[in-house]
Amino acid sequence: MMSRPNSWFRRSWNRTGSSSHLRWRLSPLEHLEAREVMSDSPISFTFINETNLQNTPIFVAMYAKEPVQGSANWGAIAPSNAAAPLNGQTMVFTPFDASLNNTLLTNYELFPNGASSTTITLPNTPGSRLDSARIVISVGGQSKLTIINKDAGVSAPNLGNPDDPNAGIYYDFVEFTERDSDGTLFINTTQIDQVGFPLEVTSTPVDPNVPNGVGIQVSRQDLFNDFTNYINSMGAVDPAALGFLDCISPTVVGAGNIGNPTTFRILSPKDLVQIARTTENPPQAFTSSLTTYFDDAIKALFRSPPGGSLTLNVGNPYPSLNPNDPQTYVFNGTASTETIGAQTYNVLRFVGDANAGSLKDVAFTVYEPIFNIVRNITGSIDQGSTTLTVADASQLSVGMFVFGPGIIGDNQILAINGNTLTLQGASANPITNGAYTFSNAPSFVANKLESSGQMVFACDGVFADNVARFGAPNDAAPDTNSLYSQILANLENQLVSALNRGVSDLNPSQWQDPTNYYRPGSKSNFYSGFLHQGGVSIGNQAYGFPYDDQAGFSSTMAIDNPTAITIRLGAWTQSTALTSQYAVGAGDGSGLVRLLNADQTEALTVTPFGAFTGGVRTATADFNNDGVPDLVVGTGPGRATEVKVIDGKTQTELFTINPFEASFTGGVYVAAGDITGDGTPELIITPDEGGGPRVRVFDGTTFTQIADFLGIDDPNFRGGVRAAVGDLDGDGHGDLIVMAGFGGGPRVAIYSGISLAANGGPKLVEDFFVFEETLRNGAFVTSADVNGDGYAELVVGGGPGGGPRVSVFDGADLVLRNQQTRTADFFAGNADSRDGVRLTMKDLDGDDLADLVTGSGPGGATVNHFLDSSLDGNAVTPSDTFDAFADFTGGVFVG
Repeated sequence: MMSRPNSWFRRSWNRTGSSSHLRWRLSPLEHLEAREVMSDSPISFTFINETNLQNTPIFVAMYAKEPVQGSANWGAIAPSNAAAPLNGQTMVFTPFDASLNNTLLTNYELFPNGASSTTITLPNTPGSRLDSARIVISVGGQSKLTIINKDAGVSAPNLGNPDDPNAGIYYDFVEFTERDSDGTLFINTTQIDQVGFPLEVTSTPVDPNVPNGVGIQVSRQDLFNDFTNYINSMGAVDPAALGFLDCISPTVVGAGNIGNPTTFRILSPKDLVQIARTTENPPQAFTSSLTTYFDDAIKALFRSPPGGSLTLNVGNPYPSLNPNDPQTYVFNGTASTETIGAQTYNVLRFVGDANAGSLKDVAFTVYEPIFNIVRNITGSIDQGSTTLTVADASQLSVGMFVFGPGIIGDNQILAINGNTLTLQGASANPITNGAYTFSNAPSFVANKLESSGQMVFACDGVFADNVARFGAPNDAAPDTNSLYSQILANLENQLVSALNRGVSDLNPSQWQDPTNYYRPGSKSNFYSGFLHQGGVSIGNQAYGFPYDDQAGFSSTMAIDNPTAITIRLGAWTQSTALTSQYAVGAGDGSGLVRLLNADQTEALTVTPFGAFTGGVRTATADFNNDGVPDLVVGTGPGRATEVKVIDGKTQTELFTINPFEASFTGGVYVAAGDITGDGTPELIITPDEGGGPRVRVFDGTTFTQIADFLGIDDPNFRGGVRAAVGDLDGDGHGDLIVMAGFGGGPRVAIYSGISLAANGGPKLVEDFFVFEETLRNGAFVTSADVNGDGYAELVVGGGPGGGPRVSVFDGADLVLRNQQTRTADFFAGNADSRDGVRLTMKDLDGDDLADLVTGSGPGGATVNHFLDSSLDGNAVTPSDTFDAFADFTGGVFVG
């Protein structure tokens, strides 16, 4: 990673022990800006639990390097009183004692006894400021981080090894360092290795370059849903992009019951390729198409066609491409086909820029396998030169070389066998990029291979560290099983950024234009592209790969005079968008509607249709986004149909419509839910008995119609239909569920919300019968996520003339596996009743999971509450039972 104001560490992976064991090593970089003297006041770190996992333990483990500049000692960050809860404690750094070697780093419970937040304090005086610190947060179980020793630090989880003790643990981390000289705090949450769950980091004061903080701002469930949708959309124009779906970690045995274990974490392509290349053949080993995904793009970059050109700034870590900048070394390389002796080579002619200043040192390296060393070849080019030429090949056995005119060919060019050569222009970092062969060179001068796809994905190289990777020196093509090739130096971040972002095929002047990044059809690192897209990460900034410093995409905050850091653990599942309030509309014999709270108290009472007493069908949803659920009411049989949306706060009408022809007096059903995924619910209106299976959908913001079609494929059916909205496929868009009304079999049709069109669009599953096919009562329907796995359940109830039977179908099984799994099947009332049962889903107990509310049919006015935890099996009992209307027997509609 390049040094820049918002970059504070470099990461390199170092093998220790077996090939399946990797160790984190962080190396601090000096912040480049001059800063004022900082405050030495302590810094508070506040952790906020917004996971919605009230009964799940959450742990934290912390370690860092010695808070003395220049020391290499690692140690633990622990509370001053280890026996007491963390909240309010001052943390102390203690170097690892030899007795702790090969033991596990201590974890501490972060939110004991259901606490919603915990605050700790770190000293911030010179000599106590921590370096390369890591805060590892784990959900549901303790992380298992082995202390190696005070010199080597801590062994990190190996994401590519399913036998690693952390393989079944949900974890993520925040990294920070305090510069001891002035107290500047550098902090980020990183996605280079993996994405486990949402973490957001904000600071007081703010970093003006990153004012809103950094991190993932969507729920964990939406993270996986959005990633899948993003990759599928890219795959529509470039099928190869579908290989990135493999980045979703496969099922992990022992992952516990938090969320859906089939979406355990999203691995970076680096770790994905590691799994694909492993030789240990673990149970989860698989071959990924991403192993060589970038190879063609790399060849295109390094092997320009004849006449092609590549201009790079090779000296200045700030890529200004300004030839007048004395720190900028610009070389223009033009590929052409030329003959030297009896051989024809693809050659790259380097032209010195006359405006680039005085004498410029240039350098490149060759590998000498006889002595197993890398030799640096240095030379110079002055502003009067027109071409750069290399010394006679016979000099390559000498340690230092010079450049001179006319040594190779009459055209004074560097011959390249099938590849282009890019030279590093800074003498302090004499490293080269690319593959090349000298004309008539001795046998020990090897072809330097361009990076393989693994190197581009790996993102593990410290720039200009001269460490060889992946590719045997004499191979004619990249060899991902060898350890000798490299792509290094100050050029590396520019080249790999271009490859990751899919702009390497464009003119280099376009490489830093964000509008070109991750464009459809480009060969791009879509893992990184996903993390940088709007709505996923704060400010579209994330450590999707360590070259994000290019064009200001770093997600590291640099904070002057830091006083407070807030680390927010995001929601595990998406918000259900369910309120605790629900509406109860009286059935035939009344026109009264009550809006009730979960504790049965009344929030609102209306008679929306005046003296009409044919009953009112209801739904609730927040259409105007004021935080208060609005009331949807529709007329029962006996008059021309009418639907109103009433503001829950002011009781004014937001929308009114006569949805069907005036001659139709059979009544309507209403439903609401967010189909478009814009955060505002849509309004759905269907006819009751006597009407066809027609479904009308209205946009919740403008109330313009967006769909009008027959929801059941039987245009002659006249029993009407009932509708509901629930995100059964977990893609963030409510799916439209249509159930046949009275006179029809209990047939359900489920339409994809994200693909819903004016005429209906595709279905998620084939239509099926939720009860016995011989029944002709139709059924009532509702839908929401009961078990917290991110997929809404399908909940159905008996229709008029049937018993109050309720069945709950697992949404994930239904949509993902085409299995109709009943997780609950019971009677919501007297099993001998034949008045059916009306349904809606609300969050009655505030756990962000859907609870069931039922209303009785004619013969009573009973409302039942069934909490999510009870909706299992056939022995289900309500948590509350009461009559919504005293001395009324016309039944009730809940919504």
